Amino acid sequence: MDQRGMVILSGNSHPDLAKDIVRHLDVRLGSSSVYHKTNRETMVEIHESVRGKDVYIIQTGTKAVNDSIMELLIMCYACKTSSCNKVIGVIPHMPYSRHSKDVNDMIMETLITSYACKTSTARRIIGVIPYLPYSTQSKMRRRGNISLKLIANMLTKGGFDHIITVDLHSKESLGYFDCAIDNVRASPFLIQYIVESVSGLWVRILMGRCFFIIGKMFSRGAITCKLLAKMLTQAGISHVITLDLHQKEIQGFFDCPVDNLRASPFLVRYIQESIPDYRNAVIVAKNPLAARRATSYAERLRLAIAVIHGEVKDGDDEIDELDGRASPPPGMANRVTTVGATLPPLTAKEKPPINVVGDVGGKIAIMVDDMIDDVQAFVDAAFVLKERGAYKIYALATHGILSKEAPRLIEESHIDEVVVTNTVPHDLQKLQCHKIKTVDISILLAEAIRRIHNKESMSHLFRHVTLED
Repeated sequence: MDQRGMVILSGNSHPDLAKDIVRHLDVRLGSSSVYHKTNRETMVEIHESVRGKDVYIIQTGTKAVNDSIMELLIMCYACKTSSCNKVIGVIPHMPYSRHSKDVNDMIMETLITSYACKTSTARRIIGVIPYLPYSTQSKMRRRGNISLKLIANMLTKGGFDHIITVDLHSKESLGYFDCAIDNVRASPFLIQYIVESVSGLWVRILMGRCFFIIGKMFSRGAITCKLLAKMLTQAGISHVITLDLHQKEIQGFFDCPVDNLRASPFLVRYIQESIPDYRNAVIVAKNPLAARRATSYAERLRLAIAVIHGEVKDGDDEIDELDGRASPPPGMANRVTTVGATLPPLTAKEKPPINVVGDVGGKIAIMVDDMIDDVQAFVDAAFVLKERGAYKIYALATHGILSKEAPRLIEESHIDEVVVTNTVPHDLQKLQCHKIKTVDISILLAEAIRRIHNKESMSHLFRHVTLED
């Protein structure tokens, strides 16, 4: 490959991956130094000219995640202030992660009403939008876009200071708004309806649990990836290449192009080539949220799927603080504290015993996910799969963080093999556990760099890739 007009640099997070990428491209890795002073400040030195060139910085999220982020930001800023043309961040593992009728008319009415109030010197404008349109769109391939981010910008530019909505399609969409937003839940009303109107205890219990398959939403939490996206773009990143974002909606946090590549073709190929008798396997989702990903793998491999439902009680569940949110503030005697009818109570979530939906007896069980970090959930799932008769158990994921006691837990578990890609370095963990295997995806990142540098279409890299991957 002709290297004229480009420089590839690497931070300290994963130098081996950077070497593999430049080897595939048949180019030289740029000369730079990234080190820490005695007071832990990060120092960056670029040892060659980047003036007028496109700079590709390879840096992934590791366990030392904050150091990795600061190295990337300072390297980017150093290149930008050295008059480079543009900076493309190659971040294999990104740290910290239906339209309604006449929807466009509704949006315009809302914007015009808000603007009219703003120009009439309203103090604050709070929008109550029970269904937020365009919330299911995501950028996937063929030059798609995340329309909800545009809607969020339009609403804030239109004058809204606060948005109240109900059950956003994805919690990450909260990060698109530059104003306060409350995403309230309708589940108490639906659960009350089921309890009062649906006969059959089994149906009530099943549905009551299904409504809470949403994921934890911590009180007063922050979507840190949005902050990271803004920091990267402010530092000068003009394009981001990454792999298997935990949520596709995260792409909307960036004010620059994002290519969210997929590692699933490499993992599918590993199953076909390295798992003996894989035709006798079943793809397992370790929780209902992973069912779509498992279905995507199963359809490409022509295999059946199974879903693990429930969790092992570990005592580490989130406990809401008694902070007075259920009561009106003191000293508000004249304040309206009720709207008439009593609101349904929020039914406490009860974790059912862990169980397997699907037949795994006498089969190879292959669990798939986007990330393996704290492996306890995989270990618990493997125990149940073994009890149900699975004779061999694999765990496959794109990002192998493998933190805490992961190697020891894997070694002592019923899992026969853990297969992850090299988006994150895990050489130390492999020395501690012989069950961990690595799939090299450096050629995918190299091809993405080559296509961007030569201004070729990226659509080829998304062939046969589904929204569920």
